[in-house]
Amino acid sequence: MSKINISNLTFCYDGATENILADVTVTLDTDWKTGLIGRNGTGKTTLLRLLAGILTPAAGTVSIAARTDFFPYAVNNPDNSVTDVIGENFPTAEIWRVEKELNQFDPMLTENGVMYRIFSTLSPGEQTKLLLCVLFAKGSNYLLIDEPTNHLDAYSRVLLQNYLCKKSGFLLVSHDAALLDACIDHVVSINRTGIDVVKGNFSTWYENKQNQDALDEQKNRLLNRDIARLKSAARQTAEWAEAVEKSKRGAPDKGYVGHKAAKMMKRSTVLKNRLEAEAKEKSALLQDAEKSEALKIFPLVYKKTVLVEAKNMCLRTAEREIFKNISFTVANGDRVALIGKNGSGKSSIIKLILNKQKIIGGASEPLAPEGMTFTGELGVGSALIISYIPQDMRTLRGSLNDFASERKLDKTLLNAILRRLNFSYGQLSLDMSDYSLGQKKKALIAAALCRKAHLYIFDEPLNYIDIISRKQIEELISACAPTALFIEHDAAFVKNVATKIIEL
Repeated sequence: MSKINISNLTFCYDGATENILADVTVTLDTDWKTGLIGRNGTGKTTLLRLLAGILTPAAGTVSIAARTDFFPYAVNNPDNSVTDVIGENFPTAEIWRVEKELNQFDPMLTENGVMYRIFSTLSPGEQTKLLLCVLFAKGSNYLLIDEPTNHLDAYSRVLLQNYLCKKSGFLLVSHDAALLDACIDHVVSINRTGIDVVKGNFSTWYENKQNQDALDEQKNRLLNRDIARLKSAARQTAEWAEAVEKSKRGAPDKGYVGHKAAKMMKRSTVLKNRLEAEAKEKSALLQDAEKSEALKIFPLVYKKTVLVEAKNMCLRTAEREIFKNISFTVANGDRVALIGKNGSGKSSIIKLILNKQKIIGGASEPLAPEGMTFTGELGVGSALIISYIPQDMRTLRGSLNDFASERKLDKTLLNAILRRLNFSYGQLSLDMSDYSLGQKKKALIAAALCRKAHLYIFDEPLNYIDIISRKQIEELISACAPTALFIEHDAAFVKNVATKIIEL
């Protein structure tokens, strides 16, 4: 058993105007199966990097009596074989131990000969599983795991839950409530005003959090009422003192009135200062209640019932068939979920629809994604307006104003939506290249919500998104009922939002 001691830790990125972490003090145990949670931009990944020694604190200390490994990590020479990549990047990880871990995680990987393939030919999901197993195969190091569910399909997420249940000694950042419930025994939550450590899983923490938020919100209402009363009293006192001072003018005995006015002015100043100090003290007592304002969307109703119709669609590469004989419709009011394992062609269907929309009036067939051949029929309504959230966030850089101008978005509306997604005013002014991955995804979501559209297409919208914001997005879709086609591996989200499911 080893301790992780963090004392008065403060960290700020170069060029930023706000600390990402400020005066953080917490003690953890390396034997715990710990979940690290908090809204996007609160410093979860930063804290992991500080513990790993990748970053250096501006102030305070980080003491951990154990070696650490950080996930995910880049690999050298990805065009080499898997065994060569493991040997080069982690020479202490024995191949037979890696194979043993892989077999515990997903026996199909070893059956399919993953260890004998070129690393770069593995899917992102296969790479995730392999690299995580390599770290556990090393044995003794404390693992700092940052959002391992990204790129994993729903089935693989269940495999990850089962795998991590058998492990101990890790600090896990995840926004997947099911994963956290299955495999952690302690929660560290980064809040607006500090860090809490709670024994239990995510549901235990969330229930306590909701109860505490309700109490805090009630206290906040009372405190805000008191603050308003005190500020009003301070203003009235200042006005009273000013009126007394004015009464000196034209008085027959200015000496007497002036003396009286000076005394009253002094008394009023003391009273005003006391009232303002009391108001400030009460403001400092405002609790850490988590607020999440409702989002809005502006759906348009298409002129025809059916927006998209697919008949006997097939897609293949030179090596294999991606899918065949896929038929479906997307009608006004439908919320269609595309589900299936990684590599089953979900994103390719979205690309086919987007490519078809671009060439309406030109070629009759949609352009297949590069390196693939398409057959079948795909109809996309003429003059159909689509709002699209892609997975790829690599191009996001520059200011939000430039981002809005390039996409012809209402800048005020974009900023308002991001504020509701927990962006601070300071974060709105940062270069987007300095955003966390969750903040980048929120910028794409906000851009999509700014647009009035007939059809909203979301490709894994919840990747990197914090749990509070996930609930906001779910409530938005349920309340506004837009016509939507989406890919998402969060089973609870699909169950609550989808009206139709297409399984590949």
